[in-house]
Amino acid sequence: MSDKFDAHDVSSLSLVLFNHLYILFLKDKNKQILGVQWEIKKNLQAAVKAVSSIPVFSKDLTLDVFYHGENLALIPGVIHEPNFNKALLYVGNTPEKDLVQYNTSLESNNLQLLGELPKDIVDQLSAGKQEVNFHHAAASFLSLALKEKFNMLSQEIWVSLQTNFLYLAAFKNQELVVFNRFEATNEEMILKYIYGIANKLDFDPKLFRLTIFESEFNKLPQAWGEAYFKNIKRSQPISNQIYHLGAEDFKHTGLFEASWLFN
Repeated sequence: MSDKFDAHDVSSLSLVLFNHLYILFLKDKNKQILGVQWEIKKNLQAAVKAVSSIPVFSKDLTLDVFYHGENLALIPGVIHEPNFNKALLYVGNTPEKDLVQYNTSLESNNLQLLGELPKDIVDQLSAGKQEVNFHHAAASFLSLALKEKFNMLSQEIWVSLQTNFLYLAAFKNQELVVFNRFEATNEEMILKYIYGIANKLDFDPKLFRLTIFESEFNKLPQAWGEAYFKNIKRSQPISNQIYHLGAEDFKHTGLFEASWLFN
């Protein structure tokens, strides 16, 4: 984190939450990044407690929260009604805990991405703030994929590798046909999900393009998948995150949000 800025220059905060990690972006009035603070913790509660103790976090600043939660749903915008977020996430089942659901509009409201957080976490993050916006963190990956779909081949799969899970978006004739989060703890499971989706969609393994977004924390061996897929592209997101001098070192982590964050 850069120490070459005045805390009074911070105008807004963007918080990316995993169950084991928080990343806090401190942004100026132009949404450019003044500094980044991040820390690995043992669980979500510990991550929230740690970030809440950062002095600048206690200020009444606009906060955008992006949580990589296990439960998510992507639905057409025309059938979305915010009052039914819980029903859409659980499809008749009752959540076990006191949870708060939220939605993010994508592709000019054509799609809505639903997510949720425990109410006590929402209350803790919202304390002392007038404006807090909650998103499922997959909104970043999905928004970039949708933005770039017209540059895709007729058969294309995008994968964002995370710790113990991945996001997968499949496009056919430049239209999104599959999107989901899959729990994947090893290379074989990653291969199984990608190969299974490609097979289900009748993608030609010699022709379809597989684009994989990796980080310094989650990388596949260079030869991974070559026996199954002929067109593998390892990539980094294009960037909409602009850093001040001294804060840009975080970008070298290769984490998806270090380059691209939904806005």
